[in-house]
Amino acid sequence: MSKATRISELTAAVLNAEDPDDLLDLLADTAFDILAPDSLLVLLPLDDSTWVCELVRGRFAQELLGTSVSHASGSSKAARLPFVLDYDSPDDLKKLTLNDLTHALAGEQFGGGEVADSTVEACPIDAGAARRGLLIAARLTKEGSDAPLAFTETESVSAASLATLFSFALNGATGRSAIEDDLNNERNRIARDLHDLAIQELFGVGMQLETVMAQASRFPEYSDEGPVATSLKDSVAGIERSIAEIRGIVQSLRNETIEVTLSQRLRHECGLAIAGLGFVPSLQLNAPITEIDAIEGELKEDVVAVVKECLANVARHAHASAVSVNITLFKEGVDTVIQVNVSDNGRGIDPSITRRSGLANMGSRARRHLGWVDFYNLDPGTMVSWRATVGAS
Repeated sequence: MSKATRISELTAAVLNAEDPDDLLDLLADTAFDILAPDSLLVLLPLDDSTWVCELVRGRFAQELLGTSVSHASGSSKAARLPFVLDYDSPDDLKKLTLNDLTHALAGEQFGGGEVADSTVEACPIDAGAARRGLLIAARLTKEGSDAPLAFTETESVSAASLATLFSFALNGATGRSAIEDDLNNERNRIARDLHDLAIQELFGVGMQLETVMAQASRFPEYSDEGPVATSLKDSVAGIERSIAEIRGIVQSLRNETIEVTLSQRLRHECGLAIAGLGFVPSLQLNAPITEIDAIEGELKEDVVAVVKECLANVARHAHASAVSVNITLFKEGVDTVIQVNVSDNGRGIDPSITRRSGLANMGSRARRHLGWVDFYNLDPGTMVSWRATVGAS
């Protein structure tokens, strides 16, 4: 069975799971089998400042299982790991070694030179409530070899997909319960129907009454102060009050919908995209979740819409077997910029297709936040890079 097929089956297991503990064990076992490391660790947050090694497979399982690290840890090596867990930038993750981990978690190095020469693949796990964890696969130097076997690009993509599945498992697959989704959808439907149907109907009746008043003024017996005119004016005023009241109800319904953060929305979209893609997309948030979730309003909606559009394009046109969604926040002068990169390993953008309304929409969404969008051919595949200035709209 191929790795892609096994990850697809895992995805189905995550979406239909009832026991989260059994599911996490299944994910750890499968990740160990697919990535073929010497050691596989899953670090999850205990609270805002402490992380526990909850799952270990392979070498050093007995020594590392249940160990923890916190911001209060004394040594510089131990303190570096919480920093990586808080910020998990790609550069910091690439610098992480198994030596760092064993020192931070257990206060000592295991395995001598093997650990010092380890190759590590580390992917962030969204553990909910603005907390991060890590999926860590490590390979050690084999006897008779000068260096440990490096992880291939395909294995790195698999690791990111597996970390996303851990995130889904820890957050109820999409971060919201079915009941909350149903309630939110029903409120949105009612608000939409009131706005699009009831208000428009009242507008039409009001315009008809105003037309009747204008036509009636041509008759001599019609008086602006008479009973007919007064009744018509009262009817128009009543319609205007009804429209105002319905607008208030619509606003109330929309305000009462369950508040979902940007990271939850992105995780939700990745979960929904599985059906069209046939596999789980990788989602990497390369910034503290609190900073990402601080993005609200129109920019928040545009980021979600861009990710949704990109995933839909991959499902429809790319014939890909892997897709990665990367969200990054960084400073550019005095501005804070959010960048969305969505890359796949499919067949690329067909140059014969000239009508690309989806791509035009992304450009429009970027420009209203003083940003831009670009497209790059990969070998194989495509990357869409979209960026916007936070607070520019």
